[in-house]
Amino acid sequence: MTTINLPASIQDLPTSEEANGFTGASALTAIKVDPSNGFYKDIDGVVLTKDGKTLVTYPYKRDGVLNPTYNGTTAQHLGMVYKIPDGVETLAKGSFALVNEVTAIQLNDVKTIEKGAFYATRNLRNIELGASVETIQDGAISGTPDLTRF
Repeated sequence: MTTINLPASIQDLPTSEEANGFTGASALTAIKVDPSNGFYKDIDGVVLTKDGKTLVTYPYKRDGVLNPTYNGTTAQHLGMVYKIPDGVETLAKGSFALVNEVTAIQLNDVKTIEKGAFYATRNLRNIELGASVETIQDGAISGTPDLTRF
């Protein structure tokens, strides 16, 4: 399954410091939310709270935008960058847990990175912290062996 469609009736999506409700969906590239849902929305298959201030879930197998600036060695994934959407202030617990395809994250307006947001994120080599970052909770970035740059 590459896409999941969440109905308007969904009110709660489970997250923890090591996972989110879709962590085990290893082929998932998009999570679509019914536009009439009162709690969540998606932007290009990434789940946010309805107000757009919290990124809740990034799909396991979703690519970023190809950018050779972020290429690693020949044995590593090509540089795939994901820019956090404008207005997102918080990365929720487990939001990028076990994600496999993105190699760089541009935090944009993010103020808070919650514990476990980047738990065991494979191939992630670069997190671009912006001036807006105020809080990085203990354990926000853990088990991410390829990370080399902030």
